[in-house]
Amino acid sequence: MKIKLTALLVLITAFLLAHVGKDGGDYALPDIRKTVPMKIGGWSGQNLEPGGAVFEFLDEEELLLRGYKRAGTNEQLSLAVVLTKKRNHIHDPEVCYRGQGIFIKEEQTFPVDENMILKVLKGTKKGRPCDVVYWYSDLERVYPERAVFMKNIVISRLTGRPSKGYALVVIIIPDKIKEETLKKFTRDVNSILINIHK
Repeated sequence: MKIKLTALLVLITAFLLAHVGKDGGDYALPDIRKTVPMKIGGWSGQNLEPGGAVFEFLDEEELLLRGYKRAGTNEQLSLAVVLTKKRNHIHDPEVCYRGQGIFIKEEQTFPVDENMILKVLKGTKKGRPCDVVYWYSDLERVYPERAVFMKNIVISRLTGRPSKGYALVVIIIPDKIKEETLKKFTRDVNSILINIHK
């Protein structure tokens, strides 16, 4: 019995040493600023300059920060995408919205479709309504919760599944946008990420 237990421990240790801590796979990630187009559906984008000490935590090619305006309307939103192979670069979206003076009052889920459920934070900025929509991605699936996303990363590493990369998408909406319009925009952005290696 003692020999079997020792052999089992040796096998588990060897497995963990071989798999834990490796991103796996040969997937190289493109510069996110060049990957997401300036036009998404009926939205036209304009690059925004990140404030503060953002690049102390992220590499430049990992961060897209862009404002989008929908043609023929006054609808606007800000899109931030972090695309990286380094899981510690995927932060809590609170970093994004707190830095912009947004105070959250309520948290909800936002079902786009059966495979894409996002998180919506209802808040205010300077006394006006301002919502934050976000999700995490392993470039295959969408996760509304950071804990579930991180758990999936650990399971993938333990099973030796190669990582295609990690993404955090944050959309800040300063004014009301029709739900179907927002759903289409989120699907379009997610499609860009899911197809990044194709």
